[in-house]
Amino acid sequence: ISNRYIEKIKFTNDFSYASSYFRCKPLYMVVILTITSFAIFNKTKYFYKLPDDVFGAVLVTSESDGNSRYTWDRIKQLEKKIEFKNVKYKVLTIGDSQSGDFINTLLEVGLSHNVDVISRIVSARCEVFSLEKNSLYESFKVNNNIINGDIPKERCEEEILKINNDSIVEQANVIIITMFWKDKNISYIMESIGNIRNRNKNAIIYVVGGKSFNKPIPQIIYESYYKGIQLETFAFNELANNKEVNSNYQNEAFTRNQNNLNFNYINMVGIICNEGECFILNGKNQPLFYDNVHLTRVGAKYIGLTIKRRNFFPSDF
Repeated sequence: ISNRYIEKIKFTNDFSYASSYFRCKPLYMVVILTITSFAIFNKTKYFYKLPDDVFGAVLVTSESDGNSRYTWDRIKQLEKKIEFKNVKYKVLTIGDSQSGDFINTLLEVGLSHNVDVISRIVSARCEVFSLEKNSLYESFKVNNNIINGDIPKERCEEEILKINNDSIVEQANVIIITMFWKDKNISYIMESIGNIRNRNKNAIIYVVGGKSFNKPIPQIIYESYYKGIQLETFAFNELANNKEVNSNYQNEAFTRNQNNLNFNYINMVGIICNEGECFILNGKNQPLFYDNVHLTRVGAKYIGLTIKRRNFFPSDF
């Protein structure tokens, strides 16, 4: 078809007059394709009978509205700090992009002048955050990211030992630990929490649970409408329960260990889900997540307000 209808055509190459462009067949092809593509894109929401705002939610990605950058901007700025201001609450956050999410939830609703925050980032692919060498090397044996070469074990060792040697841990009086937890690492995670507690006997430690789904939230929104299933119920059934992350298992493990290790557990699933429903859109049908685990700015503010209402932190925080 290409040979017969395109390659064998003798197209004009004389554009000495403006009218010459109207005799150029490739130009017609480009115009037709452009108009057709635009029409298909613009009318897709009608083909699937999606309201405008829901169609907009389905199109949200990590790059739209700078979502991915939003996740990391503040936590990276806070990692540059090396000492706390002289304030009542010296807050240290430890973790990966989930820590970035949680910092955003706090900052979106505002922190008082009594609070100063410093962050320490650990790659999600390292999967743990504070282990002594022997345990750390043992954890590497079940870490598929290291086994598959997705991250060098030397980098994880460097990042974790850096935290182990950072005096900021002892200086903090509030420590918030948030990562993309994996089921197989629960024993190492608890050991990591214990190591932080042993280094700082007096700090209030908060461990923040996972909030991931099996599928990206925009996909869940689309499928619920396509299948005619109530969105909140459909989302609840898509809470992470895969071979790497099971929300129920993790929540039970953290809840069971919080008294022994002396930490406060913040169940993030309990913040967005209730009685068999998960609320993943705000009142304006804007998604709280841009993938299966990371918050949009809208989501950070929504969850931040919920955290504030439930009084997880002191009233002057």
